[in-house]
Amino acid sequence: MKRLIILFILFVPIISALQITEVELNPLGTDTGQEWFEIYSNEEINLSNYTFVNNDLDEIKIDEKIKGYFVYVLEKQWLDNSDEKISIYLGSELIFETPLFEDSRNDENTFSLCDSKWVFQKETKGEENCNVKEESDEKLNEEISEKEEEVEKIDKKAEEKITNFSKTPVVTENKVINLNPKTIKKDEDSTKLEASYVKYSIVGFCIILAGLYLFKPKEKKNEFR
Repeated sequence: MKRLIILFILFVPIISALQITEVELNPLGTDTGQEWFEIYSNEEINLSNYTFVNNDLDEIKIDEKIKGYFVYVLEKQWLDNSDEKISIYLGSELIFETPLFEDSRNDENTFSLCDSKWVFQKETKGEENCNVKEESDEKLNEEISEKEEEVEKIDKKAEEKITNFSKTPVVTENKVINLNPKTIKKDEDSTKLEASYVKYSIVGFCIILAGLYLFKPKEKKNEFR
């Protein structure tokens, strides 16, 4: 009984220490020979005692002693790009299992375990996963600050242009119209000539009427009356 208790005490920390911390389902380029997953143990563990199983129930045995991060590169295509997970068994007992993954992006992003949560981010092969999030947040904050500075500069330039425009006096150009005396005189002569024509026409018409009246034949008186 004492031996069983001692074995149980030794066995529990080993179980809790081993976990999968990063998985590359769909690497950049060909999957064969480039898929990998990362294992972490905070104390030395012999992986040959464990069995790694994918969602198709294909098994892998790893003959390595590790402490800390260990990256296992798969020799052939073993991980599907969707509906995939990895489980760790010690004998017949399940000691660790990832959630189901799906990765349709053929790039360097991986599923990483960070603060007990799985995130999809740029790979950190063999390194701490959460640093990427901190670095990404810092970079994002820097980019936001730069964009804000650019917007402030643009606003400042716009205000300066508006101020300068409002101070600029508006000059109205007075155009001088040059009249040609010859043209004016010609127009006046034409007007006078037209008036003369009208006047002479009226006089001529009156003369014709007077002539008709004067030379009108007189009626002869009846002698027998």
